Amino acid sequence: MKKFLLSVALFAVTLFSQNAMAQMKYLQGRDYQVLKNPLPLQKSGQKEVLEFFSYSCPHCSDLNPELVKWEKERKPKDVAFYQMPALGGSWTFVGRVKFTADKLGLGEDFDKTYFDLIHKERQRKYMGDEDAAFDLLAEKANVSTDEVKKAWNSLWVKNQMQKSNKLWLQSGVTGVPVLIVNGKYEVNMTSGGAERLFDVVEFLLATDQL
Repeated sequence: MKKFLLSVALFAVTLFSQNAMAQMKYLQGRDYQVLKNPLPLQKSGQKEVLEFFSYSCPHCSDLNPELVKWEKERKPKDVAFYQMPALGGSWTFVGRVKFTADKLGLGEDFDKTYFDLIHKERQRKYMGDEDAAFDLLAEKANVSTDEVKKAWNSLWVKNQMQKSNKLWLQSGVTGVPVLIVNGKYEVNMTSGGAERLFDVVEFLLATDQL
């Protein structure tokens, strides 16, 4: 009986030590921040990762393929992933392009194309020229530019813009890319790069209780 109790005690101490080490590995203020104004979950009761980004941001362009890979290969099945364009200034136009692309049923292939046009091919017209953006969206969605304009001016896109802007302002975040875990934690790129970024995200997903 004594041996059994000793084994249980040793197991508890080991488990506690492992948890303590994990807590020390990722520190608030260094690896993540707690939002002063938590954001509502996109779906109540479900863990989530929300990315604020902008197509015009070079760091967002660099992170995007890593995010796609993480979502496909590492994201827990019970966790939802959302991308929300940050708005304001030059970000507003490309943010509207994002929601229009979503409305037209375009996905990650369009994201890559649009990022590459802006950052690899340096075609800055796509950051503010409606005609250029409409032609691109029409080509990728295989629809007419009239259909693109209809989507661009749709109530759905306008509502998504308002929702995105509200969340962005409420978060208090000022730069992109940034990942928000469960509406509570802000995780930014660190010296450890994308690998450590996702390690921190997964740590928070595993330890946070909704």
